[in-house]
Amino acid sequence: MSQRFVGLGKEASYGQDVALTEFISAIDENLALDNSLVADHEMGQRGKPKPVPGPLKVKGGWKQYVEPENCGLLLLALLGSETPSTIETGVYKHAFKMSHTPQYLTAGVGTAVTAGQKTVPGYAVKKLKLSCGPGQKLLGEVDGFGKTLNLDALASPTFSAKQPFHWVHASGKIATVANADIQAMTVEIENHWKEDEYTLGNRTLRKATLQGITVKGTMDVLFDGIAQMQMFLGGVAAVAPAATLTKQRLDLEFVHDVLAGATKYYELKIILLETLYSTHKANIVKQDRTIENLEFECFAPTSGEQVEIDLQNTVISY
Repeated sequence: MSQRFVGLGKEASYGQDVALTEFISAIDENLALDNSLVADHEMGQRGKPKPVPGPLKVKGGWKQYVEPENCGLLLLALLGSETPSTIETGVYKHAFKMSHTPQYLTAGVGTAVTAGQKTVPGYAVKKLKLSCGPGQKLLGEVDGFGKTLNLDALASPTFSAKQPFHWVHASGKIATVANADIQAMTVEIENHWKEDEYTLGNRTLRKATLQGITVKGTMDVLFDGIAQMQMFLGGVAAVAPAATLTKQRLDLEFVHDVLAGATKYYELKIILLETLYSTHKANIVKQDRTIENLEFECFAPTSGEQVEIDLQNTVISY
C-alpha cells in the first residue's frame, strides 16, 4: 500500500493534533514550514549578528481529483457548516454552507519514510478552486495555512475506490435552466483570514480569525446566441451597458455513473445564487467556432446562501 498521501482530520479546537480519518491520493502537495529568523544589521559589523527565532507558519496546499468520498472534510473546512440528511438507506446528502464559525483540520502528508509524516495541526483552508472541461477529471486545487508542523509516525491510509467526478458526469445550469453549450467551468472560493495573531512567548499562531469570502469563476460557452452577452450588459433585453445589474443563479452539477445506494447516485452540486458577469469575450478567429469566455463573481443574496455545495455519498456525517 502506498505511504504517499494527503490525510485530513477534523479538529475540535484550533491547533489540536488529531488522527487523520480521510485520505487523498493527491496529485502533488506543497506544504512548507516558514521557520523565520529575526536578524538585523548593526553598526559594529557588516554581517547580521545575534539571530533570534521569529514567527512560525506553515503555508501551502495540494492538488487532487475530487471523488465522492475524499472531499467531505475539505468542503467542511472551506465553508464551515454541514447539514446532513438521509436520502435513502445508506445514502446521505451533506449541505455545506457558509458559517461565521471556522472549522480547522489537521492535515498530514505521508512521505513514505518511517516517522516521516508531515503533520500540520490548525490547518485553515484559504482557497479551493474547482475546474472541469472536456476530457477532464474534476480538479481541486487547495491552498491554506497551518499553526505548526510536526513529524509523526506514518498513518495507514485507506483510499476510496470510487472514480473521480469527471466531465461526462457534469452539467451546468444558467438561471436554473440546463445549458448544453457550457464547455468548461471553474469555481474559486476564497476565505479571508487574519493570519498574524501571534502573542508574546509563543512562536505559533494563537488563533486564526475568519473574515470575508470571495466567490468567483469562469465559464466557456459555445456562442450560439446573444443571451449571455445580454446578461453581461445588464439584462435579458440589454443592447448596451445598463445602469442596473441583473444577477442570476449558476449551478455546476456532477452526477456519478455509480449508484451510492439502491436508486441514488453519488452527486456533487455547486450552487451560486446571485452572480454577475464581470468580463465577457467572444472573439472571432478565422473560421473557428466562436467561444464566449465569461468571468463571474457571486454576491451575498438577500435570502439564501451565497454559495452552497451539496455532496451525496455513503458517509453519515462529517
